[in-house]
Amino acid sequence: MKKFLFVATLLISITRSFAQNQSNSNTKSEATPPPSKGFWVVESNIHVPGKCVVYFYNDQQQLIYQENVENKKINVSRKKTQKQLNGILDKALASYAAKQAASTDMAWVSTAIRK
Repeated sequence: MKKFLFVATLLISITRSFAQNQSNSNTKSEATPPPSKGFWVVESNIHVPGKCVVYFYNDQQQLIYQENVENKKINVSRKKTQKQLNGILDKALASYAAKQAASTDMAWVSTAIRK
């Protein structure tokens, strides 16, 4: 009887760990891929809620676009928000390539991110 309980407990723990590993591998493959060139940074302050600044940089870490966003919360952990910011990064990279100058406050983030 003791052997049966030991084997049953062992099998249950093995199947649980296998199922957990399967679920972890599925969530990792669904992660949002990083942008191909450049990166973005969202800066906010806990003492001033509803106000943040979004910076976009190219691969050489040069500022290419900056926007002050007010009365909106930007949740960067959401995949949809990350995709929107990556799209704006592509637009900012194209604008920078055409002008060779940084842009500011063109309301790209404010219009793309809903409250």
